[in-house]
Amino acid sequence: MPAVTRKRKAKIEPTEDVSLPHSLGWKPDVPSVEDTKPTRKRVKRSPDIKSEELTYTPVKISTPPKSVKTPRPSKPFEPPSLKSASKKAIKYHFTPGITPYPDNVMPTLEACEEVNRVLSEAHGKVQAPKIIATPSMKVAGCGQVPDLLDALIRTRLSATTSSTNANRALEGLQKAYGLQTSGSGKGSINWDAVRRSNVPSITEAIKRGGHQNVKAADIKSILDTVFEQNVARLDFLRHGTKSEDPENARLEQEPASGEARKAEIAQLEGNMLSLDRIMRMKPFEAMEEMMKFKGIGVKTSSCVLLFCMKVPSFAVDTHVWRLCRWLGWAPEKANKDQTYSHCEVRVPDHLKYSLHQLLIMHGKRCYRCRSNTAWGTKKWEDMACPIEHLVDRKEAKKRPGFVSPKKEDVEGKGGVKKTKRVASKKAKRKVEFDSDEVSIECCQNPLGQ
Repeated sequence: MPAVTRKRKAKIEPTEDVSLPHSLGWKPDVPSVEDTKPTRKRVKRSPDIKSEELTYTPVKISTPPKSVKTPRPSKPFEPPSLKSASKKAIKYHFTPGITPYPDNVMPTLEACEEVNRVLSEAHGKVQAPKIIATPSMKVAGCGQVPDLLDALIRTRLSATTSSTNANRALEGLQKAYGLQTSGSGKGSINWDAVRRSNVPSITEAIKRGGHQNVKAADIKSILDTVFEQNVARLDFLRHGTKSEDPENARLEQEPASGEARKAEIAQLEGNMLSLDRIMRMKPFEAMEEMMKFKGIGVKTSSCVLLFCMKVPSFAVDTHVWRLCRWLGWAPEKANKDQTYSHCEVRVPDHLKYSLHQLLIMHGKRCYRCRSNTAWGTKKWEDMACPIEHLVDRKEAKKRPGFVSPKKEDVEGKGGVKKTKRVASKKAKRKVEFDSDEVSIECCQNPLGQ
């Protein structure tokens, strides 16, 4: 019987670098086979290799290295370009002096002249006043007052509401804060008293005008901003002190001469809410400066430019916007600001005031061109539109509340089907509305019409 031979177990010795994190694996003083199991490397057996020659290699456990994010190289400083400097303008789709629709040749000079002539015959001739009248306390208006700050806030009050509601808001401010007794804003609201008030009090004063919470916050912000800017400007003119606010850096420009500097100091000392510096700017620069105030957009600044500064500007309110698309002057999908940018380039300066006013009058008075147009009613057939041959009301036909009337097929004599036009109940109810009360963002006509 052959002798039984026992295989000797290979003695496992720890390597030098066997210390592992978190107390795992081998330790130099206490070796453990269970923590680190060796892998048996099998060698192809040949007849002359004995079992003792098998080798064992312990597994070395290591944690994967953490990924290190390489920092991005810093970009060199670049001066702000025109695009980055006009972020506010891009937000409002405001492209000064450039039409967003260069391929749209309408409105041509001939088209503007034709619409101005036809509407003047229908609603009366309109001309811009040579002198701006004293501020009215019965009509809020859209900027037809001598003082620019007064014009700006009055126009803000008139936004997104009817003329009647805007007048009520103005009346509430008069009762709460009184009137100015001096300066270019004499006879209008005492805006300095409004500035020293708080937002809840202003909200209470204008609550009858609608949207009082938003408008009160905007008015307070405008007044505070103007006051802070004028304080910084006056301090610079007196002592040469530069403001820490980068927004006020543009105010630190010396006037042309010493006399102009003295005159500006005297003006600011008399009225810390003066915006006469904007009156001295170019039209588009003045618009962009006004649009920096809270709640002031393209339409409001354009109205102030047209009525207060007496600069030709084709302000686009809701009536002008609607009729410009029906006339084909702007694409159907163009918003108000895009319509303004396009028509501001196309409409000639000498017609901007009259067309703005005439389109508003027509949008309120013409039964077919009102915002609550009711198709297919008896009144629709009886009422004529002077620019019917020029407009296409495709958009009105698509509007959910003002769809074309239903048709009912009835049997006629001889078996021929005839179509009978029947107005829906919703359309009949729309006829009873007064367009002046439901219109939004209506500019108040300075002629009182």
